[in-house]
Amino acid sequence: MISSRPAGAIFRRRAPPPRGPGQYTDRVKVITTHLGADFDALGAVAGVLLLEPGARVVFPGSQEAAVRRFLAAEALELPEVRVRELRRARIGEATVVDCSSWRRLGEVGELIAAAGCPVRVVDHHPEGADAIVAAEVLTAPVAATCTVVVGELQRRDAAPPRDLRGHRRRGCSDLARAWSGCGATSCARSSRRSCSS
Repeated sequence: MISSRPAGAIFRRRAPPPRGPGQYTDRVKVITTHLGADFDALGAVAGVLLLEPGARVVFPGSQEAAVRRFLAAEALELPEVRVRELRRARIGEATVVDCSSWRRLGEVGELIAAAGCPVRVVDHHPEGADAIVAAEVLTAPVAATCTVVVGELQRRDAAPPRDLRGHRRRGCSDLARAWSGCGATSCARSSRRSCSS
């Protein structure tokens, strides 16, 4: 399936990183989320990519089946680093979205903790017993992490990417709804399917 994506889309195709000596000498900036990433996690990752240029996405495990189908159907490629590559990398900083628990990050959480790097948490869940001690926490009492991310994007006066303007496809819909003003708070009162923004 060929996708006609406008220039400047959130999910950009990127050339694979160069292979060879020195590949992992620079510190890598990572964005990660919980095991079994759902659409709120995917939308939040997409939004944080706008806040953190040059960051690489690492999924600590597989995504939910619907998320995998969406990514495959749209032929979208994130600037992703695999866990096996992250084991050899030097993590310089990390942003954790839609999760505030080390336990829910699996091995990726262990790698981030071992790196001793600054961690930013972007989440809407209340902190649990094994909460990540973060240098910065972005949170709000809303129904979706996408709403928290969009609030930060709006605070920084970031313009929405072209492919979110009027975008209603599943996957970016959480981020698009939040950006357009039909945030998760209003959608929480009614079914997400009935949200028309």
